[in-house]
Order: sequence, then structure tokens, then C-alpha cells
Amino acid sequence: MEKSILEITSELEGIKGQQAWNKLGFDKLLFGYKDLFAYFAIKVIRENDDIKKLIIDESFSFRKMKEVLGDYKKINFDILKQEEIESIPELNSVIKANLVRFMKTFDPIKLLEALSSTSGVVSTLPLMGIPHLEELLEIACLDFDEYTDIIKELYVLKLISNFQTLLWCEHCLDTPQIFITTSRIDPNHLKMNCLKCKNQMLVSSIYNIDSLLKECILLKDGLLAIALGWLFDDRKICWNFSVQGKYEDDFVLETKNGKVLCECKMHLIPKDERSFEGQLVQDLSQLITHVEALSKEGVFFNQVYLIYNYDLGLYSEELQKILDHPKLKDNIKQYRIEPIGFPEVTQVIESKSNST
Repeated sequence: MEKSILEITSELEGIKGQQAWNKLGFDKLLFGYKDLFAYFAIKVIRENDDIKKLIIDESFSFRKMKEVLGDYKKINFDILKQEEIESIPELNSVIKANLVRFMKTFDPIKLLEALSSTSGVVSTLPLMGIPHLEELLEIACLDFDEYTDIIKELYVLKLISNFQTLLWCEHCLDTPQIFITTSRIDPNHLKMNCLKCKNQMLVSSIYNIDSLLKECILLKDGLLAIALGWLFDDRKICWNFSVQGKYEDDFVLETKNGKVLCECKMHLIPKDERSFEGQLVQDLSQLITHVEALSKEGVFFNQVYLIYNYDLGLYSEELQKILDHPKLKDNIKQYRIEPIGFPEVTQVIESKSNST
């Protein structure tokens, strides 16, 4: 596969950056402190019996280390305090002598060269994002124009902000034209002609997600729970979220016809029919156990919805097959359990809002 100008330039700048950092001699500076590191390590070990026991333990493992050391709050690191270091003449001499040697050969110009050569690392970010975007479009069943419209809408709503934009020209082979900016450019305005050849440049932007949106995405039930809560409020449906008991209920709705249980399921979109069936059987089995236990405690639901974050209509045949499974069928009917995908949610909520 032919490499792009951006990819070739990134590789070359990465090599130049590594060479520039090597010229600074930081590796020699760190190596000069080897006696210092060895002394501290041994001293910390000698001050802590738990570490000494781990060292001679024949069944030592990472898991055992974490069990013994935990969050390291019980470990004595007093030797690392500045006053302890200053009280040891040998350590002071090692630090000062090594630093003096380094400063004699240190050239500030080389530091500037190293810092200016790190753009290769920055310009690889868009290259890393290309396969991620392709996979995202495939999973979400979106074309690029639809994805672009979503990005523009998120930007207008201030749910994302421009972190960095990279523009490059694939026509100027002799002298690559690459521009990086941290300006907050609207997605609608991400167009620029090459200053050299006047052809339109390729562009890639990195965006920050709004902190509240990020928090919503990272919830256990993700944006699905947020959307349901908003819809319930919008339709004036009385609801409780994350009701604690022997089992945790996601949403319990209060309607004229009785309580309704809504359980959210945030899953990756199944790769095939087999993975969908296995996932659904597991979810239904857990939900049946859940509702059965509640019924024994005297808690009954008029309806139970198992709500997925993707369209179950794509798996209608497999869905019906599982609903008719001999081991599940009777319980599904008894407890009035109905699996639905997010496209069906609004219709279901409309019917419940009319019965509140």
C-alpha cells in the first residue's frame, strides 16, 4: 500500500526527533545516577519488612505483590526525603558531580532542535485515527457525510471543542506542506488550499468531548440511560433509577396499570447471529432470575422491558427463536418480558405516558 506524504514525513520526523533527543545526553545523565538509584532501592527495601519477605518468597507474583503492598501507603519512603539525601555526603557529591558533567556538554540549541522535532509524533495522531474512524462508521452504519453532520451538530451544541487541526498537501512531493494549528476552527470552515501549489489540502481534526457528555457516556448504562431518563421526564412519567435491593433495578416506572421495569443493556453490536443469540439468552436468563426473586418478595411488574442500545429489528428471526426457546418461553410469558431496541423506545414510552 502506497504511503501518504503525511505518513512518510511523520516517520522521518520521528527519527530526527529521536536523534535530537539522544544528542542532549539525558541517557548519560540518568546512567550517572545509577549509584543513587541502587542506594535508594536497597534502603527502601531494608526499611520495609513486607518488601523483604516478598523478595525471598519463592511463589512471588504480581498478584501477591499487590496483595501485600496494596496502595503503598504502609511503605516507608522517608529515605527519599530531600533532607535525608542532603545528610549523606556521598549522595550529594554524586548528584552535583553528575549534574556538572552534564551541564558542561549541554547545548540549549540542541534542546530547541529536539522540541521542534516532535511534530512527527503529533502528526501521527490523524494516521492512528483513520482506521478507528472507518471502524466507527461501519459499526454505526453511517456514511462519511452523516458522520460529518453529527460532528458539526455536536460542535454547534458545544459538546465537542477543537483541540488540534492538521492540514497537509498530497501534491507537493518535493517539499511536503504540513500545517498544524490549535485554533478553534468550526468544522464547516476546515478547508484550505495549499500555499505552494494551490490544491485543496487534506485535513484532520482532534476534538475534546465536553466533560458532562463524557461522564454520561462512561455511565454503567451509558447514553441509553440518560436518553431514557430525559424521555420519561419529557412525557411526565414518574420513574426511579438504580433502585437498590438484592438486585439493582435500572428504571421502575409508576403507571395506572402498575409498575413497569426497564432494564438497560449496553453491548457492543454483535458480530454475527450466534453472538447475538448467546448475548440475548444470557441477558434474559439473568433478568428472569431477577424478576423471579422480586416476585417472591412481593414486588410485581405489569410489564418488563429489556432495552438494548442497538436495533433488534436487524435480528428479528434470531430474536423470535430465543423467545420461543422451551427453557425461556414460559417465564418470558409469565413475567411479561419484552426485549426491545432503541428505535422502539419512543413508541413504548408514548404508550406508557398515556397510562400514567
